[in-house]
Amino acid sequence: MKEIKYKKCIICNKYFEETSDNFYIKNKTHLSPYCKPCEKAKNLEYSRKHPEKRAIYAKKDNNKPIRSRHIYEAMKKYREDGRDKEWNSKNKEKIKGYREKRNKYKKRTFTSDEWDMCLDYFKDNNGEYSCAYCGLPQSKHIVKYCGKEIVGNFHKEHVIHDGDNGIKNCVPSCKICNSKKNVKILDDWYNENNPIYSEERYLKIIKWITSDYKLAMYQ
Repeated sequence: MKEIKYKKCIICNKYFEETSDNFYIKNKTHLSPYCKPCEKAKNLEYSRKHPEKRAIYAKKDNNKPIRSRHIYEAMKKYREDGRDKEWNSKNKEKIKGYREKRNKYKKRTFTSDEWDMCLDYFKDNNGEYSCAYCGLPQSKHIVKYCGKEIVGNFHKEHVIHDGDNGIKNCVPSCKICNSKKNVKILDDWYNENNPIYSEERYLKIIKWITSDYKLAMYQ
């Protein structure tokens, strides 16, 4: 039988099983000296005390180049001419690698019942499913499908991009928030410099991924 190792958080002085579920991985090899809840609280407190540094990060993110209209038109013409199919036929191995990498983060290991519990957990005050980040109710989550605007389902969003694929690392997200967060670290993106930030929603997300997800798993 494999021996279970425990690690002590230097902030709360509690012992946790020495795994990436309880501690963040630093430098790809070492576990953080702080448990995840303590590290998140520490980072949030740091962002409050140093708003100027968070403003710099937000400015860098907002200054990323946005595709202009002529680029979209060029891409459309590229597809219409059939050059995309030609490239695809010559680069099957590359495409396979891209898909494997993408599917690694899209694969989910939870049941539909667990997802329903997660949706219920993030209902707003009116009892409607809502985005965990911006609070948008699902009835206003309008997306384009086949040229028509429809009410779309929320995305199953990884809170920690390369983290667990289970329900404990998943929250409902609207299309815009899912796209903007992308691979960013939660505290680097979802903080007081973000216009959609809500401390109440932030704490609810943290509570879900650290403890309350068990309500869905044990039902």
